[in-house]
Amino acid sequence: MKPAWLLLGLWLAAAAWGADSDGTAHIRAGRAALEASNPGLARAEFQAAVSAAQVDEDRLAALIGLGRAELWLGHYRAALEAFDQARRFAVSTADRQVVDTGAARALNALDYHQRAYALVAPYAPGDAATSLELVRAATALGRADEAQRFMSAIPAPDPATRIGIDLLRAQSQVDFELAPRLQGGFSFMHDSDGLVINTYSLTTLLPGTPGGATFNTWRLFAATSDVSGSGQSDHLTEAAVGDRLRIGSLQHLDIQAGAGSVSGRSFFEGSIQWDDQLSDVASVFASADRVPIVTPTALASEILYSTFSLGGSVRAADHWMLVPVYYHQAFSDGNQRDGARFKVVLAPFEIPDSGSALGAQLEARAYRSTQPSAGTYFNPARYDQVQVGLIGIHQFNPDWRMRFTAGVGPETIDGSSAQTFSWALSLTGRLPGNGRLELQVGRDSFASLQGGGSGYRSNEGSLTVGWPIF
Repeated sequence: MKPAWLLLGLWLAAAAWGADSDGTAHIRAGRAALEASNPGLARAEFQAAVSAAQVDEDRLAALIGLGRAELWLGHYRAALEAFDQARRFAVSTADRQVVDTGAARALNALDYHQRAYALVAPYAPGDAATSLELVRAATALGRADEAQRFMSAIPAPDPATRIGIDLLRAQSQVDFELAPRLQGGFSFMHDSDGLVINTYSLTTLLPGTPGGATFNTWRLFAATSDVSGSGQSDHLTEAAVGDRLRIGSLQHLDIQAGAGSVSGRSFFEGSIQWDDQLSDVASVFASADRVPIVTPTALASEILYSTFSLGGSVRAADHWMLVPVYYHQAFSDGNQRDGARFKVVLAPFEIPDSGSALGAQLEARAYRSTQPSAGTYFNPARYDQVQVGLIGIHQFNPDWRMRFTAGVGPETIDGSSAQTFSWALSLTGRLPGNGRLELQVGRDSFASLQGGGSGYRSNEGSLTVGWPIF
């Protein structure tokens, strides 16, 4: 009997060794495929390695490789699941850091920036890969001053590596947001009623000192607008001072106060907005502002209005966002409006190997006016609109991005319905000298304060460029 038991033991040992060697072979093949820029093959090899692995060390290596392959393919949820499984087999601090850094990269790609920050913050200051995800998360959360502290704690990035290139790109964004800078803008609006508005603006942004529980960016703003229509013309000038304040980790307060002037008459205008990023899936905001209605007749009548808004956002799933907003408007002519907007957004899905992504949105808005009138500004008693549309994004390269939206839907004005449409195109990018550019153009047929009704059309556009002062 002893020889039989001995042969059986040898057979079982050989079977276990064969399984282990198969898992190890798949891991080596997966790593070679990643080095050869073939993430699809790497994914298949690492999946096979996960099934074949017999020891925790191989399971960990296989799941980490699988997560990296899924990241490369843009399968961020699948990558996150792989890293979550790998965490069960990560024994050492170094292994946990590798796993959590990979998971943070997937979370940042899915816009779960608070979770990503929480995962990698315990390792700060970490290595280049860990610091990159920490900087990405902090910048996305409006905490560029913290991101700068993390960047300064690591060696200078190596531009010959992928991580080094990504770190340098992240550093340029942080440098831009923390630098004193000038921002110039031009915008136009031309509608089918003959209203033309051309506006030139200049903004100076002066960030404060990083490192505290709060961080503020002062803003000096000046603008001039030429307004014409209905046989009239006017000139509006505006100047204001403002401050964007980060409070703690998740709250922001934006205040602006200034004055406008038309034909020698001056008036106060300003705004205040507060937001709290409660979590990666919910946020709330409240705002109030007072501005003029920019039409020749409204400016001549000195009509201003104040808007008080309360809203939030709820993330129902990775790609689904719900945004409800209630607002009240009080006009200086005595009119009062109560309205609401509701938006359902399907965030764009990436199209493999194209640099493009497609999504969709549904938007509804409605308001009721207490003193409906016509002539001075567009002001029906009842207004309702629903619009469904597409969202398209194309990334030309890491520095330049285009976004396109288009939609159609019914509009009802005091019981009379008509079909409306809209389209808008934007281009954002990085300029030499760490400058930034944003170009927007669009056309729509739905009503605004400037006008509306059957056959109404409005064309709008803007160009904004900004550079660090030094």
